[in-house]
Amino acid sequence: MGILDFLTAKKYKDDKNSPTEEIQYLHLKDELKRLNDKRDALSRTCLELDTRLNQLKYTVSELEDTLSIQSYGFHETKYGFENSTLYKNKLAEVRDQQKQLIKNKTATHHNPEKEFILDTIKLTLRTFNSECENIITKAKHSNLEASEKRIHKVFDEINNLTHMQEVSLSKEYLNLKIAELYLKHEYEFKKQQEKEEQAVIKDRLKEEAKTLKELESTRKKLEKDELRFQNTINEVHTKLESATESEQAKLLKKLTDTEAKLKALTQTKQDILSREQNVTTGYVYIISNMGSFGEDVYKIGMTRKLDPEESIKELNGLSVPFNFDIHAMIFSEDAIALEKKLHKRFSKNQLNKVNATKNFFKVPLSEIEDFLQTECHISVELIPSADAEEYRKSCSPQKTAMINSLIVGHVIPTEEL
Repeated sequence: MGILDFLTAKKYKDDKNSPTEEIQYLHLKDELKRLNDKRDALSRTCLELDTRLNQLKYTVSELEDTLSIQSYGFHETKYGFENSTLYKNKLAEVRDQQKQLIKNKTATHHNPEKEFILDTIKLTLRTFNSECENIITKAKHSNLEASEKRIHKVFDEINNLTHMQEVSLSKEYLNLKIAELYLKHEYEFKKQQEKEEQAVIKDRLKEEAKTLKELESTRKKLEKDELRFQNTINEVHTKLESATESEQAKLLKKLTDTEAKLKALTQTKQDILSREQNVTTGYVYIISNMGSFGEDVYKIGMTRKLDPEESIKELNGLSVPFNFDIHAMIFSEDAIALEKKLHKRFSKNQLNKVNATKNFFKVPLSEIEDFLQTECHISVELIPSADAEEYRKSCSPQKTAMINSLIVGHVIPTEEL
């Protein structure tokens, strides 16, 4: 309660002619103001907490992603070959080395003079190979390191069992089995990556074929319009020869308008022809979906469609609860190269660290804009804020309900009255 209100209340209290309701009114008025202020403060706090919650969600998501990969024992590939063929060749080489050790009788340590232990050597190698084959076949991201430990354990157990016969598996043979484990795992993983990349390429080729068909259809329509405009111009020229002065003014205006339309149409037709001939021409887009992925998460992709926003509309229907917002639509003569350059620059910011075809990046929009301007020499101003209209409208009723419940649930202490 303010000083003036307090003095006024005191005056009313001292004045026997002033009703008690006046004092209660001042109390209630002050309490109402305090509650309104608290409601506004809670509203601001909710908005701040919502923003912070989204940030934390995606920080946690990134950490879980990293921890998940680490739990797979897949921090980095041990071999890092560029394609599955190189993995396949190296895997065959390692298996040949294993066979060569068996052939040279160096896969085990034993006394070569004791012929009676040959059956033990065969049984030892057969058992170890069978166990390793079973482990390698079942190896996944989640149990890769555990699989290596199991191979070591089997190695030790077999050597303990054959100790009395003075037969033991060699460390060299063990190391080749460990190499086979990681090579086989990385080989299968690389094959899956290549399969997904081929699927992306296939989809892109389909889109390009569709785009070329659209370009051809548009060009043919433009050629018809071009012929129509040209015929109109020829007709006007013919009429001008026999027209009166009043008619000439109208015909000249029509001629000027038609020639302007023809010029604009010719330019559009040239652009279409250029895009038909240049398969790399297209648009690089930068879009976000705050409601689905949180703040500062952007998808960087490419489309060759005449209307690039059609591609975004298609993405809106792919199992996402809210629509995407467009921050930039950049036309480029070599959109494929520009897209690759952006993906390479922000590869460390990629959400999916395993599958590079998922082109979502956790990065401030200002960094993307700066890279485009300084490294790509593209003068573009990205739209900084996302409308996220559906998301914000969906959140609004929840926030209002939360604030109202807090206000309604507030009990005014007796001493405050």
